[in-house]
Order: sequence, then C-alpha cells, then structure tokens
Amino acid sequence: VGKSVCIIGNNGPAKKLANELGLVVTDMDQSRIILVSDFTEYKENEDAINQKVKNGAKVVFLELANEDKYEIAGSIVNVKTSRFNPLHFASRRTGHDLVAGFKEFDFNYWHEPKSDMIKPIVESTFTCDDFKPILTAGNADDDAKWCKVLAAGEKTFGKGSFIVCQVQLAGRTQTNPIAKMFALRLLDIKEASSGKWTYGLPKKDLVL
Repeated sequence: VGKSVCIIGNNGPAKKLANELGLVVTDMDQSRIILVSDFTEYKENEDAINQKVKNGAKVVFLELANEDKYEIAGSIVNVKTSRFNPLHFASRRTGHDLVAGFKEFDFNYWHEPKSDMIKPIVESTFTCDDFKPILTAGNADDDAKWCKVLAAGEKTFGKGSFIVCQVQLAGRTQTNPIAKMFALRLLDIKEASSGKWTYGLPKKDLVL
C-alpha cells in the first residue's frame, strides 16, 4: 500500500512527484504529509494546515516561484532566480539528518528523461534565517556578491515542520536514484527493520 499524501496544487510538481513515487493521494485530514505546489491555495487553507503541522504533520513546498517572498508560519522566505544561470548541483554538507550518508557528488548533474539530457536541478534558491539548511547552493545577494543560500531547508513548527525544496525532484526520480532517495526521505519513508533513513535499499525493504 502506498504512503498517503495530500496534494495542494493539482497542476504542479506536487502531483507529478506523488504519481512518480506511487503515493496514494488523499484528503488533508487523512494524511500527515502535505505536498504543496500552489502557494495561493496553501494560504487559503493556512490556518488548518498550520494547525496540522503543530500537531505533527509535515508540509513540503516544491519549487516556489522565482523572485517572490512567501510568508510561512511567521517566517519570510525570499526566493531568487539563480544569478549565475540554473545550477546543476547542490551541496549536502549541512549536517542535516535528511542528507546523512549521501556522497559529495550525489546532488550533481541529474538526468532529465523528458529531454534525455543532463539538465540543471536548481533554478532558484531562497534565504530565511528560520529554516535550517538541508541542501545549499550559491547565489548573488542584493549587492551582487556571491553568498551561500538554501536549495532546501526545514523549519520546525510545534511537533511538525515545514520544508521548502527548490531542487527539482518531480520528473527526476525515475532515472536518478539519488533524487528518489531524497524525495522519500522528505516524506518520512524509512527502513522497515531499523527505522533509519534508507540509502540505496531495494523497494521491498522500504516502508511505503
């Protein structure tokens, strides 16, 4: 049986990723994992969603639109287009549990099945002091100086958390094992026997 998720945004990467991973899409009151690709729809349901997070749910925002600011549970997330062209890589050297065990070049040069080419994985990055880095990248600040920014980050909120992921996962999980492993981690899918994060395990050993 597939893990259940709630989708906010039926025409974006959230639905596409859920389909790729074989997840069961259900109503918000029946899942503790919420994938968001429509921020406006999230804001329309903000109070209910935030209360679920306080009670232990996880919300994952996928690919927030470029050049905008987003208020998430009192935090301002500032998203900017990569000033040095879209990036083919992100760094996992953050110490976050969600990237434990990944290797130095795992988040580099992913294949895109649609074009059958190696394509960039980060078109925009974000900054927010309230989000703990999961994956980092580089971008220019307002003074055109190179600085470290977030490609993915997490904010704890009550018993749950919010994650913003600007790395393109939808459309990449079928031909890039690392993309799939990382996506499964974001959705709290762990190894059946030990409860630890999975890394390179066959599907039969995963709790779905």
